[in-house]
Amino acid sequence: MVPLPRVLWLSWHVRPSPQAVALAAGSIIAALPEFWRAQMPVVELYGPAGADAFWPEVDRLQPDWVAFSIAVWNHDWCLALARQLRQRFPRLRLLAGGPQVSARPDDLAALALFDVLFCGAGEHLFAEMIRNYLAGAPLPTLLRADGGNSFGPSPWLTQTLPLRSGLLWETARGCPFRCAYCYDGGGRHKVEILPLERLRQELRLFANGGVEQLWVLDSSFNVPTRRGQALLRCLLEEAPRLHYHLEAKAEYLDEAIVELLQQLSCSVQVGLQSIHPAVLQTIDRSLDAERFCAGLERLGNAGVTYGIDLIYGLPGDDYAGFCASVDAALSFQPNHLECFPLALLPGTRLAGQAEVLGLVAQPEPPYEIRATASLSADELLRCRRLAAAIQLFYNNGRAMAYFGLLCEALQQQPASFLADFGAWLDARGQLLVGDQCAEPPMVELMAQQEAFVRCQFAAAGLTDLIPMAVDLIHFHRLWSDALLAADLPQAGRQTGSLHQVQLAAGVFVGQFHYAVRLYEEGWVDDLVEAVELYPAEADSAALFFRSLGRVCCQPIPAQLATWLQAAPAARGTLKASARRQLQQLLVEGVCQLP
Repeated sequence: MVPLPRVLWLSWHVRPSPQAVALAAGSIIAALPEFWRAQMPVVELYGPAGADAFWPEVDRLQPDWVAFSIAVWNHDWCLALARQLRQRFPRLRLLAGGPQVSARPDDLAALALFDVLFCGAGEHLFAEMIRNYLAGAPLPTLLRADGGNSFGPSPWLTQTLPLRSGLLWETARGCPFRCAYCYDGGGRHKVEILPLERLRQELRLFANGGVEQLWVLDSSFNVPTRRGQALLRCLLEEAPRLHYHLEAKAEYLDEAIVELLQQLSCSVQVGLQSIHPAVLQTIDRSLDAERFCAGLERLGNAGVTYGIDLIYGLPGDDYAGFCASVDAALSFQPNHLECFPLALLPGTRLAGQAEVLGLVAQPEPPYEIRATASLSADELLRCRRLAAAIQLFYNNGRAMAYFGLLCEALQQQPASFLADFGAWLDARGQLLVGDQCAEPPMVELMAQQEAFVRCQFAAAGLTDLIPMAVDLIHFHRLWSDALLAADLPQAGRQTGSLHQVQLAAGVFVGQFHYAVRLYEEGWVDDLVEAVELYPAEADSAALFFRSLGRVCCQPIPAQLATWLQAAPAARGTLKASARRQLQQLLVEGVCQLP
């Protein structure tokens, strides 16, 4: 009788993050009999140096087989490791599945690195193969999913995967749409939906197991709308305190869906990709502009956090067209705007049309576009720089609330303003694009934003607007810092020298040129008019913190703000009014004694 092999499952992530979950391996292992699962350990690696952590695991676990899940981001790392395994352990069986295998089985087979390749969902394929192997059948070299029901038992309910603070969570597979650049639809343009009762059980497990947020793997959770409504009701009934990251089709965001979203802690990502009908037609994507705008307007009016996706380098598009899409997307004031280069993924219809459409892309992962018939390599670089500037100033810089005010005052379109920011950074050697685009510390980024805004307004002859423009940057940065912090704990009795008082954790202090209430109450909707209407105020400062789930902005005298920010040894004497307010802050727990 053939013994059960010990299979080491390899899940290789870009970096440690709440989204780095070994979901593919866990789902396949969960489909096996319970007494087999102990023979199927999962090893998770991170980044290009992940192989260094792999070899000790091989020595410790002594596997008979190693199974790879190969995606675009880890393709090269997996192949390099497979070659080393072949050299060091020639009798070790190597198996591979994942999106890259499904898209390029012939290319991977030609490398002669893997004994078995799996195309498509692997739950049933692997279970059937290992049963046949134990019965004496030889290992097949290639297995393809038949396109039927692909789900197996839950990796969470079977305790195959451990619970963490953040998880990837499948509610469906597939997509009803047929965008030419994507293979979510798997060529079948249908959606497999998990039973609602299983989702309910998983949610109960998450709610009781310390999970805080879920990334919902569903390309368009709200298509059709009745399915989206049922899912949202399930979230509200079973785990209303979790935070959810969802992907939606904007045209299907009706009033009922948005009303349910409003009751959840969530963020919603919608795909626009381009505003140009001719470009969208080339990639078999539709856009009902009226319904799209209505959907986003509903989200905005309901206060639901949402972001928009754009793709640059699409066939028929150019730099000016991408800028027009950026301007249109930012007119909705999304919380963030994600801009991606087109990737010609193997197995997609667009990759098969590349030559006809004049598309030139990297032949290996990540398959990003290099040039098109309408976009030269130089223009593509301009797109990449604009995307990097958007990421830094708008997304990482949390500029949503005041970005439009800056553009209106300068009489600039959003893309033009952001391109200028990119050029300004580039001239200082500070703009990095693509994989090099690392987020600087928030203090450094805010300093960049402020310095650039000062330059832009001075160059436009609007120096009188600079103090309020800088105030807006500071105010919204401090507000978002407080929003992301934990609630202040209930204060207890505090005794000691007031000279040693310090801000409690999660409390932030800021000083302003104008009364802070102007920004807190939303009175500034036009910089030019606001500067004319409201006088500058030398004594404006405030503390920002979160209490009972809400951000609080508490005005304090500027002298007290300066005193709190100074080291105890450098503090002077407080005025009587500031001293009284400091004592009240101690009572409230906003400040504390060591």
